[in-house]
Amino acid sequence: MVTVDQLEQIALQSQQDPEYNDIECIHTLEFYESELGIVFSHYIEALRKVFGQELITSNLNGHRGKVAGQLELYDGVSSFATGGDFFLSTRSGLPLERFIQADTRSSESMKKIPDESFHFVYCCRGLELDNTAERVIPEIYRMLCWNGLAVFDFEMLPVQAFKSLRLPSEILDSLYVVGRNCAERYSTRDFCEMYLEHDTYIRLEVAGETSELDQSLNVRAFKRFLRSNPRFEIFKSNGSIENPYLYV
Repeated sequence: MVTVDQLEQIALQSQQDPEYNDIECIHTLEFYESELGIVFSHYIEALRKVFGQELITSNLNGHRGKVAGQLELYDGVSSFATGGDFFLSTRSGLPLERFIQADTRSSESMKKIPDESFHFVYCCRGLELDNTAERVIPEIYRMLCWNGLAVFDFEMLPVQAFKSLRLPSEILDSLYVVGRNCAERYSTRDFCEMYLEHDTYIRLEVAGETSELDQSLNVRAFKRFLRSNPRFEIFKSNGSIENPYLYV
């Protein structure tokens, strides 16, 4: 695994025409917790049981560095932010050497971040528009150290895209779909088997046949799960421990 000093050198080398600005960002640690349905302090505690006191974290598409700067307030946490454009606010509290200019829309751009760089990767609403799951999820997996955790969402990713999602088996086996408000958690394989092997919900959307198809327990469960705004987690296991983040 790389060191904080090495990542800081990568950050400075990645920046093209860096320029601070003083534009405030509404996104805060509390906003992220609300959007992702998590409590950061609980995850930090769980990560420390695995890795010890010193942790390196990354906020993908990091909203001017504010959330990464707030996470630095936890003792022993070294936090980085990434983004395709240079958006680092003077109000973030995050220094220049903690912003890696890397674009999740480009695998080549993300490759400047070494394998196994972070214990914890997180993102809220940042993986959208031109991002594709087949490109971004493997990059998140690659950047995680073994037994590390990623928590993120794809705001504009239709859940039915999982039916045709083409990811290596080791990544699929590490990827979980989690209901934020209904306490349901599925492996990707279980999720596809339960919901996406059936076309009932697709016909429901296309044909609008609500009265008959709503009687299906599968459809009702699926719609309830979608209303929970599911997030995704990657536990990059090397097989040495059971998933320590299941009940965080």
